[in-house]
Parts: sequence; C-alpha cells; structure tokens
Amino acid sequence: SVSEPVVEQAPQGTISVGRKVKEAIIAEPALSSFTRMTIGVSSADGTVVLRGHVMDSQEKNLILNIADQIAGFGNVDDQLKVMGE
Repeated sequence: SVSEPVVEQAPQGTISVGRKVKEAIIAEPALSSFTRMTIGVSSADGTVVLRGHVMDSQEKNLILNIADQIAGFGNVDDQLKVMGE
C-alpha cells in the first residue's frame, strides 16, 4: 500500500494573523510591487503592526482595510509612511 505523505497540521490559530495579512497584501494586485514586497507585517498579542513606506494614501488605506478585515478593527497598529510626506 502507498502511504500518504504526512502533512503536519498546525493547530488552529498557529499561522499568525500577521502572516495572513502579509499574504493578503502580497496577493493584492491594486498595490504597487514595491509596496507589496517592502511592507513589514508583524503580530503580537493579537495586534498586527504595519511598517514601511507606501506610494500614496490610497495604498495606505487599502492596506489598512486588508489588515482590519483579517485582524479585526482596532487590532492594527499603523506605522505606515506615505512616500514624500
């Protein structure tokens, strides 16, 4: 018999909220490739921290909306900077 490869299942909630937010940002086609690759996302105690530079306030708002949807409103620490401001 052929044995199935063992896939380690992480306990629910182990994949950090920060990682989910980062993956969603990378997958968002409306963001510039610069922004998708350079935004820093970390999480601690249920709060997602966003760091880095974005091209404009439109990108910043989009990233904040993505983070709010995943982490929950009020669980996002916005440290993003708009380039040129």
